Amino acid sequence: EDEEAILRPKVHRTVTMQQAQAEIKFGVQASQNGCSYMEDANSARIIEYGCKPSKRSSRVSIASSSRKSVKAKGCYHYFAVFDGHGGSRAAAYAIENVPELLAENFDNLATDMEGSLKSAFETTESDWLKQADKRGWEDGSTAAVALVDPQHKVFWIANVGDSEILMITKKSGAPQPQSNFVTQVHTPRRSRDERIRVEVAGG
Repeated sequence: EDEEAILRPKVHRTVTMQQAQAEIKFGVQASQNGCSYMEDANSARIIEYGCKPSKRSSRVSIASSSRKSVKAKGCYHYFAVFDGHGGSRAAAYAIENVPELLAENFDNLATDMEGSLKSAFETTESDWLKQADKRGWEDGSTAAVALVDPQHKVFWIANVGDSEILMITKKSGAPQPQSNFVTQVHTPRRSRDERIRVEVAGG
């Protein structure tokens, strides 16, 4: 394969899915750029409990089924991008474990979404580091996650590293849509808090 072909961006997969019941449409596209293999991972799922699935849906459903009683009912649409660095294993691990941890903690999502997201991120990182240390792996990953409550029309976002979430809105009657980033990038050059954290850690 010639050098020009290697450097040419490559589309890993392009998928368009629709969850008709909740009237949310979304598409997924990924490019591995000049890498010889895809290091990143993306996911679009529904985290649910007590929510009847649509037969027309092409979704992946995650449900907590260990409880005898249901304190909370509903669905959350989960979207995530994990940007792998130094390999694909950390991103692949996170893409599976973060939503599963959220599903296991479903009853707390409605009352403490921020805490639930932080806990899912921290547990995933801790568990991954244990596995990686045993095997000598150096894979890492950034993260950008959005959870949407279609019933109440609210959403939450969480990110780690330099992965960003761009929100685009268009008000009725406005000539053009408006866009703005709703995440804070954790890099020393763009975040004062991150620069201080790195310096305190000896970096």
